[in-house]
Amino acid sequence: TSTKPKCSYNLTCTRFFTTRISYYPQSTSTFQLNNLVFSGDISPNPGPANNSTRSCNSDGLNILYINARSLKAFVANSDNGGTKVCKIQLLQQLVFSSSNDVVCVCETWLNDSILSSEILPGYTIYRRDRLNRTGGGVLVAVKDNIRSTRHAELESENTELIVIELIIPNSKSVFLYTFYRPPNSAPDVLLQLNSSLLSTRESSCCILLGDFNLPELVWSNPSAPNHHSGQVLYDTFCDLAGDNFLHQLIEGPTHIAGNKLDLLLCNCPEYIEHINTFKTDDFPPIT
Repeated sequence: TSTKPKCSYNLTCTRFFTTRISYYPQSTSTFQLNNLVFSGDISPNPGPANNSTRSCNSDGLNILYINARSLKAFVANSDNGGTKVCKIQLLQQLVFSSSNDVVCVCETWLNDSILSSEILPGYTIYRRDRLNRTGGGVLVAVKDNIRSTRHAELESENTELIVIELIIPNSKSVFLYTFYRPPNSAPDVLLQLNSSLLSTRESSCCILLGDFNLPELVWSNPSAPNHHSGQVLYDTFCDLAGDNFLHQLIEGPTHIAGNKLDLLLCNCPEYIEHINTFKTDDFPPIT
């Protein structure tokens, strides 16, 4: 799939994952962790959840990443005669139309008026809503028949971050980080993220997805980001990438202005393959 402005990504991991990622403000991406994808499809109208854990096969685990910029918003939908629909309904259509095992969302803009059970039936929902003000927020949804656990001890109080461990029998641990850095936030949030990553088990595979809002990063070397901004913020990010041996795997821009704001970073890049970016109209701009 060719990279286009205002698109999503499709990412696939050789040993573990496939993920999709989208462009800001309505971007979507996917990649695959091959050994994590399990057999079976999800119906657009799922019945009762299957509580049994699926056995792994060689196809990988499909991961969808979206920068939603409000799941609560109502937007015009061309498939429905221009009638406005809630973005949660569009998310469900997007997720249930393909075999997405894990869904990561930045900028959910959710609050306690939306129940987790309303978002994606058949998935375990982990969320971190921004409190007392609009915007931000992150969410991770994992199919009910995939074992996962949240590590709240790795989530700093002042950072928009969710850390999920995907539990795979006879394999190393996989820690999936979903992160959002607001545009004007101080370097402290990156320091806290770095501290969290350094606290994981040394043998673990760490995958970090999110919107970093760092447009001046230069990725000529995917494992050694550079910049010419002169800002401590960018130095802090470069230290984070180096300290944790992270490789950046997204090619091309993730913003309609041509910047790369949404990133996919991993300390085990050989686990990830089939990273695709694609245009999607499932999340049209708010009007």
